[in-house]
Amino acid sequence: MGTITHLHEHLRPVPSRIDAEDTVVAIASALRPTPAEPTREAAADILGPSGLLAVSVPSDFGGLDVSNIILADAVALLAELSQDLAEAFASHCVALETVRSGGSDEQRRSVFARVASGDRFSGPAAIGIDPEGITTSFEPEGMGFRLTGRAEFTRTSSAAEWLAVPALGDQGKVALLLISRGTPGIVGQPLGDAGRVATVVFDGVHVAADAVLPLSHQAPAMSEALARLLAAAISLGRARRLARERLAATTDVSGVDEFLVGKGEVEIETLGALLALVAEAIDVAQVNASVTTIADARRLASILGIAARGLNDGRLDLRADEPEVKALGRQAISARQPRSH
Repeated sequence: MGTITHLHEHLRPVPSRIDAEDTVVAIASALRPTPAEPTREAAADILGPSGLLAVSVPSDFGGLDVSNIILADAVALLAELSQDLAEAFASHCVALETVRSGGSDEQRRSVFARVASGDRFSGPAAIGIDPEGITTSFEPEGMGFRLTGRAEFTRTSSAAEWLAVPALGDQGKVALLLISRGTPGIVGQPLGDAGRVATVVFDGVHVAADAVLPLSHQAPAMSEALARLLAAAISLGRARRLARERLAATTDVSGVDEFLVGKGEVEIETLGALLALVAEAIDVAQVNASVTTIADARRLASILGIAARGLNDGRLDLRADEPEVKALGRQAISARQPRSH
């Protein structure tokens, strides 16, 4: 990618440089989109200058390389503000995780330099990289390659500078192709504002040779684990937001259902604890990659994904007469009541 010039370079603020993990969470919590639910383009304008896009760049390439629990905390905080913001940031981080396990040092250095300058990458909406599920392929063309097929991306990908596209090459080997969003041959087919994904068609898109990153055997498992972690973080942030709004909309707290509030507290805290466990497992696998550590991270992330789906669907099985759950509900309701002086 070192020789590639972005087809649609534009002036933008220089991103802030974040040098400490505690600053990551502080910046994520301080972002205040205007309007409250920004457009996809506005979400990109918010993330770029904040410096958040570069926090997961490996330290070997000059980045902060934050722990994954910090990354998950930041995503959850963004999800409390805006789902588009959270999805854009999460997709970017998963794409960088895939880059971490792909290509040469020179290719990775070029990508991470782009990130440090404020470029955002967006990967497919699907969790993980399954060769049987990949519907894009590439073949040699001149000095580079020709990409054809289609893939589903999060709707925020329309404002990303780069698409990170897993594709099948010779003998079914998977590589990650990095494509400037304005490259000829890319056709977006959005599902509309109500949809969370958009189909992108690649109609003979030319890709430079240095923008094709062969993936290591560990890349699919690691990107899948991180994708599940950050998807659960989005669910957690959304649940916190809904719980807060539910109580804020109630003028008479005496009429609030203690069980429903308590159930929400159980779900939120349970998911938060699982997030921390999975984040630590991914940290270990990144630092000490082995068959065992990678498999453990992937297994725990799968469990987390199931728990997050249960939260999204409201399927956590708790009896309505459980006193501990009602007690948690009373505590949460009490915390919302104005204190007498």
